[in-house]
Amino acid sequence: MYRLTGWSPDELIGKPASDIYVQPEDREKLLAELSKNGFLRDYEILMKKKDGTQTYESLMASILTDPDGRACGISGTLRDITERKQVEKERQQNFER
Repeated sequence: MYRLTGWSPDELIGKPASDIYVQPEDREKLLAELSKNGFLRDYEILMKKKDGTQTYESLMASILTDPDGRACGISGTLRDITERKQVEKERQQNFER
């Protein structure tokens, strides 16, 4: 997370997760989808870096469960796809011209 967004673990602990989303309601959508399926693959989200710039991320995540099968956390990885999204946007603009 630090490498992608500039937020250190200490800065994120205790901070509402919705603060790192460009649109805080995206967090609720993500959690709803994760609850429904138990996992996410290539889920695209727009996040805020510590310096305020926006970055597109692709999330792979799954729900962690305790020995009794109850949800107790989320494990996942983020991949920066900002450059790919910019290329896609440029291609679309060129196509429209």
